[in-house]
Amino acid sequence: MKQLFKIAVMLAMASAVLAGSPTPPYEAVVTVDSAAAKPGEAVTLAVRLSHNDQNISAAVIPLHYEPSVLTFDSVSFDPLFLPEGIAGFYSNNATEKQIRIVYIPDFTKTPIDTINAESGVLAYLHFHVAASASPQFSEIDSVNFDSILVVTPTDTVHLTLQVEFADNTGTGILHPGFVPGGVAVLVPTDVN
Repeated sequence: MKQLFKIAVMLAMASAVLAGSPTPPYEAVVTVDSAAAKPGEAVTLAVRLSHNDQNISAAVIPLHYEPSVLTFDSVSFDPLFLPEGIAGFYSNNATEKQIRIVYIPDFTKTPIDTINAESGVLAYLHFHVAASASPQFSEIDSVNFDSILVVTPTDTVHLTLQVEFADNTGTGILHPGFVPGGVAVLVPTDVN
């Protein structure tokens, strides 16, 4: 009887180990700063990472903005934040009202470099407020697009575009939270 009890306890412990503990949620947050500017003025907004507890090997940060209010100039990257083996790129599509920021590792390096900072500036967005812009708050938010491409009896294929990071293996997908920001367009004033 004692032997049977030991076996039962060992099986219970083994099943607990094999089942594993649930993966803790990914608590990181990507935030876009907010600022105020008058029509015609330049404005720079930081895109920040906070509460990161993972090694990030790649990232896609698609952002939505209003080009009739904010004229896109460029994106710049903080060289102190990005490791040498990760390159930052961006594209702007004013027709789709989107900026896409992408981080890609140097796959020729082994192991690949990762972003392992708990917090920092992922990128800086550079805009000019359109000269014709009226007073308003022009939000910069994340794109969160999910479309079903194909449905088969055994699978559904999705096309998604959202803020995503790849973990240090390059195969695990992390979804940080997102807090939008933007530009408060001020009333223009004439001062002579």
